[in-house]
Amino acid sequence: MGTVYIATGRGWVYQKQVEKWDSLGRLLPIDSRHQPELGLDAQNNIYLTSFGGRYRTRNKGQWQPLQQLPQFTDSKTIGFVETAGAENFAYVVWEEGTGNPDEGLNEESQIFVGKLYPDGRLIGLGEGK
Repeated sequence: MGTVYIATGRGWVYQKQVEKWDSLGRLLPIDSRHQPELGLDAQNNIYLTSFGGRYRTRNKGQWQPLQQLPQFTDSKTIGFVETAGAENFAYVVWEEGTGNPDEGLNEESQIFVGKLYPDGRLIGLGEGK
């Protein structure tokens, strides 16, 4: 069995040990509404993203600094962010738009896809359809 990690709604991350959960700390300074997402690649690097576009990565056991997804539109808001680990990176998908993110962004919102690398670099792959 591989390593198991969980993230709480406030950005605390825990690693499962045989008899207990070890806290790795509060790695994203977020509120519970920001729904942190964990991704784990084949090299055991961790990708932690959240609503609003904040993210951190763990590369070779070391957490990288807190970062913010770039915006590709003139909108003021990044909504949801989804993360899926791959071979040695993670795919990230996020929403950009205007409006109240707690109620859902407007109909003109756009979806973007990128590759997030363990060192924190993000390569935008473009707008999803």
